[in-house]
Amino acid sequence: TGDEAVNRSTGFRITALWEPSDAFNVRASYNYREKKSRPWFTIDGDQDGRHFDFDDDHTTANTPDLDRVRDQLAIVEINYSINDHLTLTSVTGYEDQDYTNLQDTDGSASVVGPPQVNRLVGGDVQFTHIPLRPQWQEDLRLASEDNDFWDWQIGGYYHRGATSTVVDVVKFNATSGVGANINTAFVSHSEEFAAY
Repeated sequence: TGDEAVNRSTGFRITALWEPSDAFNVRASYNYREKKSRPWFTIDGDQDGRHFDFDDDHTTANTPDLDRVRDQLAIVEINYSINDHLTLTSVTGYEDQDYTNLQDTDGSASVVGPPQVNRLVGGDVQFTHIPLRPQWQEDLRLASEDNDFWDWQIGGYYHRGATSTVVDVVKFNATSGVGANINTAFVSHSEEFAAY
């Protein structure tokens, strides 16, 4: 097609530190990353009046394809020095990931609209959406350091996460007029607890 394969990433990070006293400080950070790509696909089927087999290793740029990963991460760390040797620390984290993939892997003449409205001239389209949200975690610990005999640390950890995977495959044969719409979904929730 003459199109180029594209792979671009953008991101930024912001960090702030608040120290009202020598015994207390708060550090907060936020990270954002987004990656978009339009990769090459191996042709398997008919395109531009020619027939290609997968093993022939011919490739094409999949123009209507969307492959996007978004990731957000926020962290808040709080430190309080009870005395010269004893420090109480809390670390709270939040992560939000989102993966979207919309592709026409056989290189056919497919018109790809929004995921819920795929209109095909021929060939097939696959839509995959995997949101990982929210991912919460908390780490609370008490540490004793710079002691004459030994240093020690005790704490608790908690993590909660959820994910849902949706795959929507639309297949259509322009010659026979036969088509199929295959939908699958998987939802998962998890929690973790730890003491140390």
